[in-house]
Amino acid sequence: MQKTSEKVISAKTATQMAKKIKEVNADIIHVFHFRWAMILPIICLFKKNWILDVRTVHVGNDEGQYSRLSYLKNQLTHFESLFFTQVIALTDPIKRMLTPHWRSIPVIPLGANFDRLTPNPAINHQMRIRLGINALTKIYIYTGILDPQRNIIIMLHAFERLKHLDVHLLVVGFCRNHDYFNYLKAEVTAMGMDTLVSFTGQIKYEEVVNYYHVANIGISFIPQTEYFTDQPPTKLFEYIAAELLVVSTSTKSVKSILCDKELILTQDNINDFSCALLSAYNLSVDDASKMKKAAKYKVSGYNWNCIIKEKLLPVYLQL
Repeated sequence: MQKTSEKVISAKTATQMAKKIKEVNADIIHVFHFRWAMILPIICLFKKNWILDVRTVHVGNDEGQYSRLSYLKNQLTHFESLFFTQVIALTDPIKRMLTPHWRSIPVIPLGANFDRLTPNPAINHQMRIRLGINALTKIYIYTGILDPQRNIIIMLHAFERLKHLDVHLLVVGFCRNHDYFNYLKAEVTAMGMDTLVSFTGQIKYEEVVNYYHVANIGISFIPQTEYFTDQPPTKLFEYIAAELLVVSTSTKSVKSILCDKELILTQDNINDFSCALLSAYNLSVDDASKMKKAAKYKVSGYNWNCIIKEKLLPVYLQL
């Protein structure tokens, strides 16, 4: 279950949104959940078909600690969902939290645009020149929000044990906590890895794709806690779509989709994670190729084009 910051809008903003919705005159309005989302169909007098897309449940506070308010917040989300024609859930736990409802609740999972992420040798070459990285250097990539609760300092210390090798780590993501971001960079400096680790900061998704094209190995570091255990990260599917060898912590959600024949599974501590990173480095070209092909075949149903055609459009068409 993945926690995100509570999204709340003002009554004025909701009124402006409702006005725009009326101007568009759409037959179906697909709303990604925010607190008090039910105000939109109410303002619009329940005209048209309204879909509420719920992608998170509450399991903790902003520090990643258990919150006694979580249950009440989840019940409030369930109450809000009753004002919508149809509800969509990202995962089975979210579906259970939203049940019962007027209609059955379909689960529409995360996915990735496989076409866009298909390897591009030309971009790989251009990016290595731009980044000043040798053509033979093995590039590891980590993408995601750099919040303290994700504890990627463990990943950085694990990577430190590979610094004698011809490697580079790209950390692609935004950190909302500037002090924590500075702490991460200071730790990299203290470990003597300023030339081996690059932080991109916040960049557009179009540019993120270019970093996938230049990388060899994707890192899916997810703390093995209740806080994150049930939601596979988007990055996992993106790495596989980009045909990267993947190193991932062995969370419940990841293991429900992939096994150790398709990626390198490990634990969220420095020793185990560094061993997994080293295993990825030492894996033969043939073995890595087999693993990447097996992973891509296994998650083919998570191609966003497939998800739209087989899961989302049928929901629209039944309304």
